[in-house]
Amino acid sequence: MNKKQYNNIIEHSLQYDCKDKVDSLEVVRTIFNNMGVSLPHGTIREVYDIFSTNNYMGWRECTLEEAIKNTNLGIATIGINESKIVVFSADDEEETSTQTETVITLNDKTPARAVSDLKYFTDIHETSTEWVYCCNRYLSKAEMAVNAQCIYDYLRCYGWTKKAICALLGNMERESHINPGLWQGLRENNMSGGYGLTQWTPATKYINWALSKGWTKENIYNQLQRILYEVENNSEQWLDRANSGMTFKQFTQSNASIAWLTEVFMRNYENPGVPELEERISNSNYWYNFII
Repeated sequence: MNKKQYNNIIEHSLQYDCKDKVDSLEVVRTIFNNMGVSLPHGTIREVYDIFSTNNYMGWRECTLEEAIKNTNLGIATIGINESKIVVFSADDEEETSTQTETVITLNDKTPARAVSDLKYFTDIHETSTEWVYCCNRYLSKAEMAVNAQCIYDYLRCYGWTKKAICALLGNMERESHINPGLWQGLRENNMSGGYGLTQWTPATKYINWALSKGWTKENIYNQLQRILYEVENNSEQWLDRANSGMTFKQFTQSNASIAWLTEVFMRNYENPGVPELEERISNSNYWYNFII
């Protein structure tokens, strides 16, 4: 996204979604949730400790100069210590963001106390997904494994159980080879066919949503954010055709058998013309045994 879109999301979040939130971490979570950006679970101290490992998702520690540069490119950037967290907004005179205790703009008007005791981290996943396989071809098992681990690590941060994630992966393997760039039948730009990790059909169901947020359609994290959006908006994609009694949210928290969860996701979410349920279950079991 560009810096105008970035600041607009911050401003919209502050105005409409953060009115009743007094905790700085809650405010930051809300802003980043609206951006499609993940934060670790836990208290501010726990979040700080996780970031300090410099090994959380696409986040990397950066200098103050890099923080300014990345924020002005519309890349999510924070300052954090053991007791507070701050979102940096872009330095844009036309689309400014309201300055609060948890939102500041890094420029020559920024009070030194606001940044002097913070570590800076930036979410580079928008520009650092070269290691993920994303192309309009079928992937090998080794290539799928790279993407599967990425998906697992991401969804675990949102509280999904291992069994639920692996049931999802088993279905994704059948649908897309766990490839965010795959078009149904390899028919590129066929908007009436399927596209992406879960083969959203028509492709515009996902693509128009992503574009409305200023996001690239191919980005694996953006596609996972669509799935998380569908979890929170149960009627959007999930219909209980399996008579499971589960909402999509309940599915993500379930520790039922791999076979059952694979079937639930297949029927309630994918609803494929050719089920191939045994293949999907076999896939899911493979990922359950493979994933670290």
